[in-house]
Amino acid sequence: MIWRHNAILQLLALVVADGQSDLTASMESYAPKGCKYNPLPSFLNSRAFTSYTGEVRVHDVFGLQSTVKRHILRLDVGTASLLTLQVEVHRDTPATLTVDAYRRGEVGKPSGRVLNGANLLGCGGDDTKAFLHGLLSDKDLEIDIVFELASVEVAASQVDSRVAEARCWPVRLDLAAIPTSRAALHWPVSCLAENRLPPSLQDKAGGNQITELPDQGLTLAPPKDAQQHYVYGFGDERPWTDFNRALWSGIVEVPTRLHRFVRIFIRASFRFSSSPLQLAIELFDLKDTPDSTALAPKCVMGCLGGVPVYNGQVIDHAMPTGFRYRFWVLAAGMSEWTSVIRGEGRHCLEFDLDYSIKFEQRMTPFEIGPAAWLCESSRLPAKIVQTPRPWATDKLASQEQLVAGRSIWIRDRFGFPPEETADMEHKIEIEVSEPCVFRATTHHSDGVDVFVALSRKGETERACKTLKHPGPVPRQTIFCMLQPGTYVLTFFADYPLGGLHPCSDFFAQVALRPTALASEDKTRQCLATASDLSTLQVQRSLALTTTPNWKAIKVPITFENSPATVSVWSTSLSISEEDASQRLFMRLVVHSDYISSDIRFQVRFSGRYIADTQVTSHGYADMIGPLDPGMYYIDMYYVAGTGGSAGVKLCSTSMVDLRIVSRSAYGKGNTTAQWLCTSTRVPPPDLLAPQADEQVLLDSEYVVPESGQHTLKLKVEEPRLVRVKLSSSDVEFTIELWTRGASQTLLARGTDSLEMFVGAGTFLLKLRASSVGLGSPSSCSTFLLNLLLQPQQSLPVCPWSPTSSDRTATAEAQKAAADHIGDLLLDLVPKTVSKDVTVKPAVTLWMSQGMEKTFDMTVDTTSAVRIDVSIQPPWLPLEISMRRKRASGKLEAPIASAEWTESRLLLMQSDLPKGSYVIEFKQSRRYTVQAGSGLSDETLANLCAHVTIHAEVGISSKEAVNTLRSELLDLPDLLAVQPLPSSLNTVGWFGSPMLPVVGTQGFRFKEGTEKMSLKGDEKS
Repeated sequence: MIWRHNAILQLLALVVADGQSDLTASMESYAPKGCKYNPLPSFLNSRAFTSYTGEVRVHDVFGLQSTVKRHILRLDVGTASLLTLQVEVHRDTPATLTVDAYRRGEVGKPSGRVLNGANLLGCGGDDTKAFLHGLLSDKDLEIDIVFELASVEVAASQVDSRVAEARCWPVRLDLAAIPTSRAALHWPVSCLAENRLPPSLQDKAGGNQITELPDQGLTLAPPKDAQQHYVYGFGDERPWTDFNRALWSGIVEVPTRLHRFVRIFIRASFRFSSSPLQLAIELFDLKDTPDSTALAPKCVMGCLGGVPVYNGQVIDHAMPTGFRYRFWVLAAGMSEWTSVIRGEGRHCLEFDLDYSIKFEQRMTPFEIGPAAWLCESSRLPAKIVQTPRPWATDKLASQEQLVAGRSIWIRDRFGFPPEETADMEHKIEIEVSEPCVFRATTHHSDGVDVFVALSRKGETERACKTLKHPGPVPRQTIFCMLQPGTYVLTFFADYPLGGLHPCSDFFAQVALRPTALASEDKTRQCLATASDLSTLQVQRSLALTTTPNWKAIKVPITFENSPATVSVWSTSLSISEEDASQRLFMRLVVHSDYISSDIRFQVRFSGRYIADTQVTSHGYADMIGPLDPGMYYIDMYYVAGTGGSAGVKLCSTSMVDLRIVSRSAYGKGNTTAQWLCTSTRVPPPDLLAPQADEQVLLDSEYVVPESGQHTLKLKVEEPRLVRVKLSSSDVEFTIELWTRGASQTLLARGTDSLEMFVGAGTFLLKLRASSVGLGSPSSCSTFLLNLLLQPQQSLPVCPWSPTSSDRTATAEAQKAAADHIGDLLLDLVPKTVSKDVTVKPAVTLWMSQGMEKTFDMTVDTTSAVRIDVSIQPPWLPLEISMRRKRASGKLEAPIASAEWTESRLLLMQSDLPKGSYVIEFKQSRRYTVQAGSGLSDETLANLCAHVTIHAEVGISSKEAVNTLRSELLDLPDLLAVQPLPSSLNTVGWFGSPMLPVVGTQGFRFKEGTEKMSLKGDEKS
């Protein structure tokens, strides 16, 4: 419910009926518009924003088109005025918004700049709020406020049309221009002799600096006398920089609670025009002791900012337990106001504050129906077993998804499934059998900030510390040496304001490699020939980025007592006005060994980090531009490890491709979409040379070379299985595997797929594209490559093998079945639409080459189907398809087929008509064994993979899909919804009887009657 308050409101009593029973009746279809927000205005001289008193006020969420680089807002005031402005972008907006004020007609001229904006912590994270304030003198009555999207990075998803070009970003704008003659009305009438601040949390903790959250929680209610505001006097203090003065702070330790969140609600009301405040939550580990003397947050592990509302801010987040949180109320500088309002005795600010910090157990799903679970993301494994060969399947027996191997590397888009949204936490048990190098990282996340922690099983203390990477979004790394033992890796997230959006996912990687597999000779040689990077430069190139320009570098990786970023190379790059007219883009790519190096880069412009690196198959890439004039600072770095003995160093060869490319030089006849398509993707690799027992899995999208051919050299030192799968919408591939040497021999050939069992040696994998149908391929044809190099020795032996000692119930059941599958069934009966998503347990089994199974399914209404099959190790040539069964029993052609994504097969069908169907698990292809290698088919006969099947089928109807209006599915965090306040006599609403009030705010209500009081001093 949205209220618009005009002038003075009367005492209100609101009765809210229970609308739960009318949920179905209130369903409605909604056709999304191009932009659901009002456009950001260009003028403020209308009565909508400028009142008869000369004051200008704006407090609302607007839309800014993603294609706009600069927006100018014209502000005209009639007399000298005090301007306060802040603008915030949503956390998912892939840009940093800057704000500056210029004299009319002098935009861009240094001499014409009136006020400088600064980027600070906002509700979307670091640098998501632009803030400026100051005095507009009589010669600056007409100004242009310039909003600029600073160096928008071009993500591959934008090129793939997953994000429409015409999309608009939500922008929260708060602006107040107050004539100096009316400044006193926006200022306290008088100040107290002593400060009156919120009670200290230490008082509730018996004087301790840190307060442990009790079971009943902590609350601070508004004062009984609504006009008894909190007051902070600063007449005798020196000026401070914006939001670097803490008015109040408190530290709360939240004990770990199983399946529990801590709901943190903090609300502040203040005068935005004269004394803007900032709410913030700072995150700490349980063993970290926050600095009690700090005057502002340092955000080492991360911070959350408050969401702006009319003359106030709100924090309403469900955060994970098992951490310490510090809460801050921060004040902006007010020197321009104190220069107008004389007398130190009046130099104070007033505000109101209330909070509630309580454990919360249950979360309400954001949406019902298939949209809540018909997602492409995978599930994180429940268990990782690091074990040397030979494997024993009884050690790996599990009804949950697991990963096993000696050297392990998993990476994918993951999500919190419906059953985990109650706590937004997932734990992975990790068994380590020998000393290992361990790394876990979080990357791009959609809708939530994801964190990661590692501890020994049964302990709360962290086994390795977590480091936050520099940059505009929170990304974390754990990098350390692990000794044998059992550990718990936890992925957790805050529960976002407005609920968890459907299919919110995040990209993560986890890897282990035994130190025994590292070659000491190669490491010493690498360290002895470490690269001198002083000559490394960013090249200016007219060549397409699909033509690689690699430079090999060798960087030693060190271990320290605590994790830290270590810079290995940095440079500055100046872009002139003339350069910017050529529409230049910065293309940065770095490939390195993930476990031992994981080298990254970051770019700063105008004091802000602007690179949002995209994860590639073996590194990171970003395309930033068009570049604005100015100085860019590029830094390449790695994260120092922990847990290693003194002097331990790792080293491997990395590849970098750093260049500036020009859109203008690419050719006028080519569209921007074609140029972005070819420029934002990295070329496929030329060489793969895995270490012993190391699994190599490539899963990425590449551009088809202009020649239509690509050759990849494979150097293997042990028998390996080679599995290749390619897919493209407009080309098909002929795949050939050749021996390399004096006389090349063709070993295998396939169309879009190839499976081969080879011995040690060097091979050439040749890919040749041909168009599908008539004509030639499009100017930017792409293909998806899923390539596996799996060591044969790391494959588990099947439970029914004569050499197996597995006696578990699952193994015995599969042994007894003639097809080694038995009566395995998937629950494929459509579920009814419900707010409580019923999650079926996963089905697990062992599968070897050649095993097949079919499942019957009948639906009596239009349904949605999702089948996710995780295969570890992913060596089986498995195919999954869905076929319709006619009444005669005849099967039609497949209507849906599963696609490889990393180490899993995913089949999704959103609109399945009613009828009978068959789900087929087939292995129509088999591995070809290299002749003369000493290998045989019998070698693979008793080798298996652990298969985990998640199957979901639900009713897919128009009413279910449109249960929530599409505009609410993207409810911005910038539009906060808060509980109804008990009184309107707060500083931000009716702090002065002489000021009119016009505000927009969303409220939520409890069942029954809600009351809000208002006390007036005169008739209104």
